[in-house]
Amino acid sequence: MTDELYRDVQCPHAVMLPVLGVETLFSTNTPELLAAIEQCYGAWQAIADRSDLVSASPARVQIVLHEGHGVDAEAPGFAHGFAYRVPDATRLMVFAPSSFGVADTTRLQSIAYVDASLVARPAALIEGVLEPMTLFLLGALDRQPIHGVAILRGDVALVLAGPSGVGKTTLMYAAQQHGFTALGDEPVYVQMEPQLRVWCRTSPIRLPAQAIAHFPELKGLEPTALPNGKSKVLVEAGDPVRRHADRVGICLLRRGEGGEPVLARLTPAQAADEVAMRPEQGYDLYAATLRDRITRVAQRGAWSLDVAGTPQDVVPFLEQMFDQLERAP
Repeated sequence: MTDELYRDVQCPHAVMLPVLGVETLFSTNTPELLAAIEQCYGAWQAIADRSDLVSASPARVQIVLHEGHGVDAEAPGFAHGFAYRVPDATRLMVFAPSSFGVADTTRLQSIAYVDASLVARPAALIEGVLEPMTLFLLGALDRQPIHGVAILRGDVALVLAGPSGVGKTTLMYAAQQHGFTALGDEPVYVQMEPQLRVWCRTSPIRLPAQAIAHFPELKGLEPTALPNGKSKVLVEAGDPVRRHADRVGICLLRRGEGGEPVLARLTPAQAADEVAMRPEQGYDLYAATLRDRITRVAQRGAWSLDVAGTPQDVVPFLEQMFDQLERAP
C-alpha cells in the first residue's frame, strides 16, 4: 500500500521553503492547497538566501486534493477529526474522514490525500495534516523536537522544559509581557551540526484556558479545539525577526510545593538525565539521542525552577538566568 501511495501524482503547484532551516519542497495539485502551505510556512522564505542557516535536503511534502476514491481512511479515534499512528520510528500515519497521509523518513517524503471538506478548513488542514507530516520528516534531518518552549533576550535563548501542565507556555507568555521575545511554543527543535542551534515554529502561543486568570488583557478570549483533543486559547506571538538561536541554555520547570519559586543550578548531565528519564509520548521516538541533545543545549547553562505563585512572580528568575547566560563564553 505504501508504494501505491507514493506513485507519481501530478502536482504542478510547488514551492521550496526552508522550514526550521531545512529546504523542503512542497507540492500540490490545487492553488487552494498551495495557499494553505504558504500561509503556514511562507514566513520561512525570509531566510531562504542564508546559506549559514539553511541546510539543503531532499525532503518532499505532497498534499493532494482527492475526491473520495483510491485511498480510504478506516481508523478509529476521529472524536476530534484526526487520528495518528506511528507503526515504527520511521513512519507517521495521519487519518481523517475521507483523508489519509503517510510521512516516511526512509524516503524523506510525506504524501497526504485530502478531500474538499478539509481543504475548505485551512486551519484544520494545517494543524491536523500539514504540520505533523512536515515536522516528522524534519526530525530525521537534525531537527529533533524536545518538549519545551523557548524565550529570547537579544540573541540568547532559554528553553523552558518540563512535563505537560507545569506552566511552560504560560510562563513564556508572561515573559513576553515583560519585554522578552517568545521564540516559540512547544516543541523546540534542536540542531546539532554543523553547530548547536535551536529552532521554533511560526505559530500562535497556545495557553491553557485557566491561564487567562493571570492576564486581564486576555479576558473574553475563547479556547479553540485542537486536533489533539486539547482546547487552548490562541494568542499571536508577534512577528520576531528570528526563529532560531545559537546561544542557548535550559531550565527544567517543576511544580513547586512551597509558596515561592526556587531556582537551582544543574550540571548538563543532571539536566540531560532528568529530561531523558521519562520522555512523554511522541518524544520517546527520539529517546536514543535525546540525552546527547539536552547535554549540548545545557552546556552554556542549566537550571531547575520550582514554579510557585503567579507567572509574574517567576519572571525575575528568568532574568537571573539570562544574566548568567549572556556572560557565559
